[in-house]
Amino acid sequence: MGTSELTLVGVVGLALIVGEALLIVWLLVRRASRRRAKLLLEERLRFETLLSELSAGLIHVAAADLDPAIARGLGQIVTFLGVDRGNLDASVDGGPGARISSGPPGLEALPRVMDGGQFPWTTAQLRHGAVVRFARVDELPASAPIDRASYERAGTRSHVSFPLRASGPLLGVLSFDSVRGERAWPDELVERLRLLSEAFASALERKRMELSLADRWRLDQLLSALSVAFSHLSAVDFDHGIQRGLHQVVAFLGVERGSLIEFSRDGRTARSWAIEEWMDVGEFPWMTSRLREGDVVSFSRLAELPADAAVDRRSYLAHRIKPQVAVPLQVGGAVVGGLVFGAVGAERAESAELIRQLQLIGEVFANALSRKQGELE
Repeated sequence: MGTSELTLVGVVGLALIVGEALLIVWLLVRRASRRRAKLLLEERLRFETLLSELSAGLIHVAAADLDPAIARGLGQIVTFLGVDRGNLDASVDGGPGARISSGPPGLEALPRVMDGGQFPWTTAQLRHGAVVRFARVDELPASAPIDRASYERAGTRSHVSFPLRASGPLLGVLSFDSVRGERAWPDELVERLRLLSEAFASALERKRMELSLADRWRLDQLLSALSVAFSHLSAVDFDHGIQRGLHQVVAFLGVERGSLIEFSRDGRTARSWAIEEWMDVGEFPWMTSRLREGDVVSFSRLAELPADAAVDRRSYLAHRIKPQVAVPLQVGGAVVGGLVFGAVGAERAESAELIRQLQLIGEVFANALSRKQGELE
């Protein structure tokens, strides 16, 4: 066999070897691609199952039992994602509401991401409907130095949060983060989580509506009962009737303390009633002066009180009262008194709904005071 023939045989052999190697590589790539496609399909099916189970679990639950169902769903998502923490922070009247969390015991909880003091950039993004996500803290923009420091203090390495809205105001925020390692949040995963966030938002909206309807019914019942009871009050039974009414209102609101202040025709404080012996109106000159002027007084922290309320502040500290709401009672444009409730909870002290309820209740007490003053004259 000549040299040229040997060369040809070598070339053919090499070509066969290369072709066989390429075939093997192609087969391996195809197998890997199939395996990857299978894994993606399995993950998608797992997610679809999770979404279906979560939605069903939230739909067929009464509003009063919704929080445990949300906690279970949150735990399922944390497990599915393999992250360390999951939080649902509800929002009430634009302020903080209940928090539901999932994570291993002993792990420090992430502060509320809607805390404008710690997460101003995050809060602004969520209020505008944007999703906040980062695989590493240094991905946060230069305009978010406070947020970066807050996430680092909490040990957060990766984070994603979604604003929860149904058809109206912000209902809350759904967030997940990793502490023990970094993880990416690709667009496809974020879109899936957005679908889950919509299920939570729908549940929160349904809870809000059901509880609102139930509260309105209970409020109507309370107003009716108070109106009937006060319409038959004689001067002799007035004190006992007012005390009984205050107890009913405190039970309805779920607060700790309640008082009624009466102002005389000339604007001076005539007297007060309380379910506990804590309201000496002389100890709260700033509050009573505001009520006489027809102003609502509400605060969640004593630090919110102005400098000219120093006497009131000392009295609140002495009685261990912090959050408080007080509404003026008016009849025909004249202020006849005030309703005062203490320890209502920091998130409720600024609640527009609570103040609206108190104003409606106050009308019944105002009419009772006006009738009493008319009878005594």
